[in-house]
Amino acid sequence: MARRNQETVSLQEYFERLIVEHNHLHVSEREASQTALAAARSEIDRRLAALNELRDEVTKDRSQFVRVDVFEARIEAISKDVRLLRDDTIAERGRRAAYAIVLGILAVATPIVVQIILNRGR
Repeated sequence: MARRNQETVSLQEYFERLIVEHNHLHVSEREASQTALAAARSEIDRRLAALNELRDEVTKDRSQFVRVDVFEARIEAISKDVRLLRDDTIAERGRRAAYAIVLGILAVATPIVVQIILNRGR
């Protein structure tokens, strides 16, 4: 076998060293990937927690509001009641005015009738 020079390396040693370096680099990359994955997972968990909190707030807020269809139906019912009350108020005012007229006529006519009756008897 030929004598090796101090500056030369056998092909087997060269490839073994390349494989060791490659494995070391691969392990470092895997560790970096695992660290990045853990950080991403932590960030996703934080965001999901914030979204869950927001969902709870929205659900709580939603219970304080009324749906549009329910609101419109209730407003229509109230408007109908107001129209009926307005019509009843107008009718009541008309009745009061009629009673006032009748009482006014009676107030004027009664003394006249009484006077006529008293004058007849004389």
